[in-house]
Amino acid sequence: MKFLGYAVFILCIVSCGGNGNGNDSNPLPNSSSSSSSSSSSSSSSSGTGSSSSSSSSSSNSSSSSGSSSTSSSTSGSSGSEGDLPLLDQNGIVFKGGFRLSAAKFGDSDYASLSYSPGPIAFNPQNNSLFVISHEREQAVAEFAIPEITNSRNPEDYAVGNYVLQDFSVFHGTTRVNTGIENYFRITGLAHLNGRLVVNYMDWYDAGGQEKDTTVVFEDASQLDSSTVTGPYQLEGAAHAAGWLTPVPSEWQSALGGSYIAGHSHGSIISRLSVGPSAFVLNPDSSLLSRSVSSGEIQTQAILDFSLNNMLYDKSIYGESYSDSGPILYNHNRQNDLWTINSGASYGFIVPGTGTYLTIGMSAGHESGLGYKITQNDGNVCGGPCAYDPDDKYNYFWMWRVSDLLKVKNGEMNSYDVRPYQYGKLDSPSNASLIGAAYDAENKRLYVSLLKGDTEEDYSRPPLFYVYDIRAE
Repeated sequence: MKFLGYAVFILCIVSCGGNGNGNDSNPLPNSSSSSSSSSSSSSSSSGTGSSSSSSSSSSNSSSSSGSSSTSSSTSGSSGSEGDLPLLDQNGIVFKGGFRLSAAKFGDSDYASLSYSPGPIAFNPQNNSLFVISHEREQAVAEFAIPEITNSRNPEDYAVGNYVLQDFSVFHGTTRVNTGIENYFRITGLAHLNGRLVVNYMDWYDAGGQEKDTTVVFEDASQLDSSTVTGPYQLEGAAHAAGWLTPVPSEWQSALGGSYIAGHSHGSIISRLSVGPSAFVLNPDSSLLSRSVSSGEIQTQAILDFSLNNMLYDKSIYGESYSDSGPILYNHNRQNDLWTINSGASYGFIVPGTGTYLTIGMSAGHESGLGYKITQNDGNVCGGPCAYDPDDKYNYFWMWRVSDLLKVKNGEMNSYDVRPYQYGKLDSPSNASLIGAAYDAENKRLYVSLLKGDTEEDYSRPPLFYVYDIRAE
């Protein structure tokens, strides 16, 4: 396995990029499933636990840009959790977008948003976003959010150039030891109680042994001078070290935590969650309130998928599988749930609902996928990709929080949960959705698309879309 990982690294140095979805250099190890269980079959009978034949309840709708959006549900597209409604696809409403300047803000040659890896965090005090600079340095800055333009054309978007804090470098400096020397990649940001939490991973950890995941800027309002503590180790490692989002008050007692961490995209699939994940934790009593400035952070997995127990449709592929490859590469063209090019970049429990919403990117659901293939347009991929280059889209997966609660209570396995609805996100661009942040007060979701802003000739900053989240 270690040899395979280093071969992947060499491949990326030569032809890195592929689809830009984070899974470009993942040759697939052989794997088999042992996921059939009594908890799965019992939850299937209630219509909430496993992917059942009721996927025929999928619905189609067209966006104003002409792209189609398809969603599938295991138990209908809406419902309720007691008195709490479930979000459905119609509750994610595209409201337009904005751009942020790719000019240099800071002393470094890489102090720019061009080629940013994409994670963002929302600061409600300043109506601003924390963002990441060029992937070679990955410093942190704070930009004011400009006017949101209700258009599907980025040429119409306002360009935000009001920078509240210039890019501040921390990795590879004396400010903090992140624990990772090479292939450092930021995978998530979160603004918590005046601090900025930064999650990250070793992008080419072939053996899956890396445990360091997190550092904390103790004063998010003073990025350049703040103490940076860490490294911390989130229990769950690369399965957890991405987004960090608050659990609404109505769910905190039942779930036993105040925040959810998750992550499910990147290189070396064998050490990732092969499906969106959720790990409950209490950062106020651990990450943000510690007598030492580093250490392990306890979590509890309530949604998690290994390569041997991955997210897949049991109604199509059966209760178990001996080889994950034909499913993940969609050989039979029936997999519309999760492929080798799928990845979730953000997840949160929508306040006032029974829904855990996860969003990201996916590909190959219609044309199938191959490894290092020549696509229909003649492009040669550097890793897994769809045969049709247009068979790539931003995606969502919606989960019942009540199912996550069953996992927490030991009534269900974390890998037996299935989304009640999933499908294509209304996204004018198919640049990969790689970061997001939720403004709970205004019920507004900001997303960043990797290298999605192509309005300038040579710079490639993220493009930003905005969605209203409406639960009836």
